[in-house]
Amino acid sequence: MKFIASVVLLLIATSGMADPLCTPTESRGEGHWPIDEELFTKENAESASRSLQKLVMESEEGDEYFAQNYAITWFQAVENELTIIKGYQLRREALRDKYGHGKERFCAFLREDAAVSH
Repeated sequence: MKFIASVVLLLIATSGMADPLCTPTESRGEGHWPIDEELFTKENAESASRSLQKLVMESEEGDEYFAQNYAITWFQAVENELTIIKGYQLRREALRDKYGHGKERFCAFLREDAAVSH
């Protein structure tokens, strides 16, 4: 639950920070929580990397441990952190790309893959 609450707070706190590269992704309904592109920063990617390291160290724990501490499964927690890292790299490439191909890849990622796994 802590993780989900943190993501929701980050979504609220970062809305309206910079001009978006892509059209914001609308929720597909209950349970679909798209991640705003502003969350794909170097700082968040570094934090996700540290979180992945912690998750690997905790991987021996059972599902109940993850349900109580993260309100999601181990695989969902890993997927969420990998999504942040991948999104950061794609966004970074999109910002550097002069021809628009990076932007197309990043926007497709936002539409298709950038959602909280829970």
